[in-house]
Amino acid sequence: MIVRIEDHVQQALDRLIEQYKEKENLASLVTAFTEQVQILEDDSYEFKDRLNVNAISGKLLDKFGVIVLQKRFGLEDPLYRLILLAKIGINISNGEPERVISTFKIITQADFVHYMNHSYGEISLATDGSFDEEFTNFVFDAMEKTLASGVRIAEFVFHEDSGIFGFTGPTGGQVIEGFGTVADLSLGGTFAWLRRFTPTFAFEGEDSSTSGFGSLEDPIVGGGFASL
Repeated sequence: MIVRIEDHVQQALDRLIEQYKEKENLASLVTAFTEQVQILEDDSYEFKDRLNVNAISGKLLDKFGVIVLQKRFGLEDPLYRLILLAKIGINISNGEPERVISTFKIITQADFVHYMNHSYGEISLATDGSFDEEFTNFVFDAMEKTLASGVRIAEFVFHEDSGIFGFTGPTGGQVIEGFGTVADLSLGGTFAWLRRFTPTFAFEGEDSSTSGFGSLEDPIVGGGFASL
């Protein structure tokens, strides 16, 4: 956390050893130097949010977009801000799990992200943060660009610690939180929502956009690859 120091001059004067505290010329010299330090402190503090995507809007977001090489394309601030956060992660990622986690943390404003490896090069990302659900597909596409080649996202998982669920226990109507253990029945779970991504397969047909095996009514209704 950045803390603003507003008394550089006084702190410098207080640090003079006792025998020099009454020397006016020395005090003036110290004051002249530390006043410049105070100016730098004040200007730096005013600038601290200029590169914080979550704290800026409008034309400042456009300027930030120039830095990370991401045009606005006429988008409103909320979506453009999300795109910028994703672009930062894409720019610095070489597919390392740590980079993927840090990017998803930024996008979802999370305190914790769980990166889970699955078979067939799939991963899941669980977060205690969130983003507007209408941006889910965009976030999915952006996060896949942070992954190593051959790795794909199977699902996003969202949960809140405040959403602990419970059931009535066997003795005295006691409410047990979530699914506990024999050792500690108070260990509970939280409600969560999951967005699963299933790739569709395609075949060559009269309509090149046809995916999977559709129907006469809707030929673009596709199927997804599955494994047991």
